Amino acid sequence: MMQHRTPTANSCTAKCLGLTALQPIVIAIIALELLTGCVRTQLHGAPLGDGFVRLAAAAPKKIRVSVQVPAQQVTVGRQWVFFILPLGQIQVADEAQRISVATFKQLALRGYSPTIIPATEPLNPAPNHSPAEITITSVLTSCSVPDLFFARMVRCSVTVAGSSAAAPQVSLSSSAESSHMRMVGFKPQIEHELEHATALALDGLLDQMHL
Repeated sequence: MMQHRTPTANSCTAKCLGLTALQPIVIAIIALELLTGCVRTQLHGAPLGDGFVRLAAAAPKKIRVSVQVPAQQVTVGRQWVFFILPLGQIQVADEAQRISVATFKQLALRGYSPTIIPATEPLNPAPNHSPAEITITSVLTSCSVPDLFFARMVRCSVTVAGSSAAAPQVSLSSSAESSHMRMVGFKPQIEHELEHATALALDGLLDQMHL
């Protein structure tokens, strides 16, 4: 004969107390998501610096670079707490300015004196005596910064696409990633990894262009 057991008052009380104890934790998690979800970390590319300006001014080879990347703010990723809770967005303040400065630096290191032509200005056909031309057509940037208890993994990846006047119909692209485990990993550290990944990606693209 089957027996039906009715839950006792003690068991019901224990369950209610358990749920009540979890409520502050659930409320804290929801509040954290709402508050930190609105936080934005804005990244700015490293300034050009007088050293690169002097290096480019002394370079014997001149080159024109068209940067066809929109001058706009771009969301590139998030910061996370233990890979679960979002800790705000990561944004690049001006992707066109950032990639223009980074391209100038890499070309200056290769012995070129670059002239950067933004997307808002038309790239007119160059006369025979004018320098070579390259075009940066797009940039795809991604950053992720999860918290790992007592450290933060700062990871940035960049893909740069472009073409050269020598082969304008051939679309080239180069990707690179830079990551580092840091005890402190916030805006300065994210900008450092982003700049490193961008330099590596541009180096790969310029190598493909034989510059």
